[in-house]
Amino acid sequence: MDRSPEGFEVLADIFSALGNRTRLAVLYGLYEGDSMPEVAEFLEVERGALQRPIEGLIDRGLVYRPSDERSYALTPLGVFLVERVREYEDALDAAVELLAQAEDDVADEMDAARAGMSERDFEKTVQTAAWERVKDEVAEELGIKESGRE
Repeated sequence: MDRSPEGFEVLADIFSALGNRTRLAVLYGLYEGDSMPEVAEFLEVERGALQRPIEGLIDRGLVYRPSDERSYALTPLGVFLVERVREYEDALDAAVELLAQAEDDVADEMDAARAGMSERDFEKTVQTAAWERVKDEVAEELGIKESGRE
């Protein structure tokens, strides 16, 4: 990757496709051979609601419309991204669950000390304490050697 502002912009644009449930469902659906009506049914939306997300995926180079077909297909970049997400989705789910449980535990433990704190300050304090509690376990779950800079 070109580590310039423009290079980061390109990468951010590609990854933004993964930050939207409809676009992500379209990517997964195409990868698994589903039709767009099937994806729409899964999302409980009208087929027309998929058009803008599909166009966004086309703009990002993840999906294209083959000239000899009436549907859409993943580009090699789209296949690569879906395969990477699928490869790590169980680890990501486990990491999110670890953090959620730690936040619940910390919030319960800190509830008595909450007096005088704004809701936002309490949430920040809980988040920080939760990450400090599970960062190594999450790093291990995700298969990374270090959990970040100390």
